[in-house]
Amino acid sequence: MMHQSKSRSFMKNFFMSKTLISTTSKDRITRVLMSVFVCSITVIMATTAPLSVAWGLSPTESEQPGSEQPALANDLVLENIVLDKSIDGFSINILTSGPIPDYHLSAFTKPSRMVVDLVGKWKNKGKTVYKFNHNVIEKIRVGKHKEKMRIVMDLSGKRTLSPVIMEKSNGLSLVSSKSKRTMHSLAKSDLPKSASTSISGDRKILKSVRYRASEGEIAFTLATDEPVGTFKSEIIKDETPVKLVLDIDGKWDYPGNTVFHVTSDLVQKVRIGEHADFMRIVFDLIDADSPTHLIEDSSDGLVISLRRESL
Repeated sequence: MMHQSKSRSFMKNFFMSKTLISTTSKDRITRVLMSVFVCSITVIMATTAPLSVAWGLSPTESEQPGSEQPALANDLVLENIVLDKSIDGFSINILTSGPIPDYHLSAFTKPSRMVVDLVGKWKNKGKTVYKFNHNVIEKIRVGKHKEKMRIVMDLSGKRTLSPVIMEKSNGLSLVSSKSKRTMHSLAKSDLPKSASTSISGDRKILKSVRYRASEGEIAFTLATDEPVGTFKSEIIKDETPVKLVLDIDGKWDYPGNTVFHVTSDLVQKVRIGEHADFMRIVFDLIDADSPTHLIEDSSDGLVISLRRESL
């Protein structure tokens, strides 16, 4: 009887231990399978998600841009600004990735400075400040704005700068000379001989266009080979920019640049066109409120004076 009880007790303990071992093994297998599953998911996420997510970085931290993005092929890029000295004067060369589509010049006093605005969306690959050991140009500052790149030339003392603007395939040159002839000159003598040979003998000749400017006023001198004769002028206010248009009757030749920019707070650009029976000179004004103008003729040309009324 006692032997039979021991046998039953043994069998009961055997089956209980077997059940316990079986349960423990299942738990271990389950934990292993879960670990494998989690590792697999981690690998999949690491290979498919961006590195910033896999490494625990926010997109703004991993994709933080530099100070300037690389320029594309068709971008407007300011490459450099160079000051070249010569015996006769100096030139400021604004070097760009290609021709400058549009720009504006203006001059200011207190302190003396000249400003060139490159219109459009520009990138600056050069410096933001250029310092020079020069008696006229102290430094040049470059600032990027939303719709333009501004170049400010700080002048020493109370100096003023009235350069000739030369448009090039890779930028602009502002040329200042110490010679006796005025710097605002596009005269026949400045042009290659091939340009002057195209002038017909039976036509009048506009030899040069010069100007002198100060704050609030500007005067243009048109030098001709004989008296001008009949002319008329008109202010056109319903166009942008506002224009002063001067028509001079007769057949004319002008061998100089037909478009040139002006350093003035009244006029931004002058355009000259030769027509069959007249020559048209257009002065593109800066402000919508047109200045008063006076035109005086003489035996060798015209003088066109513009003055701001608020002076």
